[in-house]
Amino acid sequence: MDQESSVCLVDLDSTRHPKLTLSLRSSFSVHVHDIDDILATSDQHESIVVIFSRHSVHDVIDKVSQLRSKFHNSLMIVMGEFINPKIYAELLQIGVEDYLQMQNADELEFRLKVQKTKASRSEMEVVKIANLVIDPNSRAISSIDTKQTFYLSPIEISLLLTLIHAMGRSISRQEVKKACWGAKPVSDNALNRKLFEIRRVLAQLEARITVKTIYGSGFAIQKLDDT
Repeated sequence: MDQESSVCLVDLDSTRHPKLTLSLRSSFSVHVHDIDDILATSDQHESIVVIFSRHSVHDVIDKVSQLRSKFHNSLMIVMGEFINPKIYAELLQIGVEDYLQMQNADELEFRLKVQKTKASRSEMEVVKIANLVIDPNSRAISSIDTKQTFYLSPIEISLLLTLIHAMGRSISRQEVKKACWGAKPVSDNALNRKLFEIRRVLAQLEARITVKTIYGSGFAIQKLDDT
């Protein structure tokens, strides 16, 4: 990762963390913002690191969700004082790339570089199906008919593309979980929430496809008849 790579530190507790900032500046261009400031700007950020200590789980999830909704294409890592499995699972659901224990600057620098390397790999091809255009690189899904565009989380775009690439057959829950979450344990409820969000977006785009649940088998993309 070159010297020009930028990192935006967002501290939910309004603490500047000078040691962490100084350490990162040996490899990155670092900017520090409060949560309200960054949400109020129109600037885009290459990487965002959210730091928290005193906030409740609900508050952290809410703030990070706002950031992910605004900064669709930013690499996002969250640092907390302790590793909480509940927070970790929820953050993955909303599209955070990584989560680690706070004040570990060396580990943060390493993970930023790893995630950036993953993101810089060869771009994926844009997918066109029915009246939709799906760009995996920006995680944008657009309707040719309505000209609307929505953005999905990393897990949601992976899930949708997994189903599309399997057109003509159903995929079991376990197959979907493995394709989208890898070896991480994922509940059926978490998968159902992602499917709900995808179906909601497809409906708003007036898409001519939907995700069909095939009971006892799994899920499949279903093309809707033109009317």
